[in-house]
Amino acid sequence: MVEGHDILWFGDAAGNAYVMDALSGTHIWRRDVRMGDPSMITGAPVLHDAILYIPREGA
Repeated sequence: MVEGHDILWFGDAAGNAYVMDALSGTHIWRRDVRMGDPSMITGAPVLHDAILYIPREGA
């Protein structure tokens, strides 16, 4: 997803998804994935074919 970086991705109960540099801890990006709903992330994000899938309540 970010070429040349060891990255990690995770979500929080507020419905935000994060991508961070695993070595430095630097934030690469954060996105609100609630899409207008008061839902939260319900499982681990999965990277497949350069797309990060975020499971969320009600999706």
